[in-house]
Amino acid sequence: MFSTFFENGYSGVTVFFVLSGFVLTVRYFNEFQHPTRDLLRGYFFARLARIYPSYLLVILIVGLIDGFPRASTFVQHLLMVQTWSSDSDVAYALNGPGWSIGVEAFLYLVFPVIAVLLGRSRNMRTTAGISAVVVFMLMAAITIYFSISSNAHLAETDKNSAWRWIYRNPAFRLGDFVLGMSLGVFVLRREVKAATNWIPATIATLSFLSIVIAMANRPTLNSALSMDLLYSIPTIGLIYGLACPGKHLIKRFLEKPLIQWLGEISFAAYLVHVPIGQKLRQFLGSRFEIGHWSVTFILVLISTVVAASALHYIFERPLRSIIRRLA
Repeated sequence: MFSTFFENGYSGVTVFFVLSGFVLTVRYFNEFQHPTRDLLRGYFFARLARIYPSYLLVILIVGLIDGFPRASTFVQHLLMVQTWSSDSDVAYALNGPGWSIGVEAFLYLVFPVIAVLLGRSRNMRTTAGISAVVVFMLMAAITIYFSISSNAHLAETDKNSAWRWIYRNPAFRLGDFVLGMSLGVFVLRREVKAATNWIPATIATLSFLSIVIAMANRPTLNSALSMDLLYSIPTIGLIYGLACPGKHLIKRFLEKPLIQWLGEISFAAYLVHVPIGQKLRQFLGSRFEIGHWSVTFILVLISTVVAASALHYIFERPLRSIIRRLA
């Protein structure tokens, strides 16, 4: 169960994409009801500052250590469009997790368009709700197809696999983003009373437990269902429960200083955890037997936190401030 949970770690990007749609909506939706050139300029500079400096630094460091791919592949990574490629060797070159940054860049680009379209509807909450239902039905239909068709068990490297079309395709991940945006509109347009009641806490708790149980469930490991749909709705429930006013156990836990700090460096940690893990496992492979996997895990974890802290405080935050001042 423990090993299955970590093997299912790839599913965490679903939470990331849904949360991204929610956060951007809460932050920018009202402003984009009256879009201006200055607003768009500030928005895009802020988004660029959020993801690009650390992303670029990590792929350059990995390239210098392991060697750069051919020029066309490297340019795709520089432009953050590698995840659109049908070739998994292109999509995962340099730093594997970088594919999701390419998806996020695409979602950042389309957010203003979706926000303006939603803002022009007469009843935003109803439109957002209908959009969420339609998007979820499309996602479910595609997932069912890849679960029952001859493509169900294709390898990740196959261009016809669910890994390509569901897991890392930006167009499919737009569904997660729209679900998050719909929830954001719902929260912005609703009077949420102080949560002395048990409903938000129950929704958050059940959603969190659903995510944990799903990640510990080996039968769904590497399935089309686990690549997105299995986690999208529980993520909506978790975010809603956390967004409502009031205190409950999960919210209190997330407000702990240590958890807040880990959240602050999480983006940097995500970028460096794979290259650090690969190098440490290569180095430690001949020194520890397989039974000592826990030693390797702890060393990788500590090294990732240290490297992520350095990247965040020494490079990411200063560069972010400089880019935002240019807006």
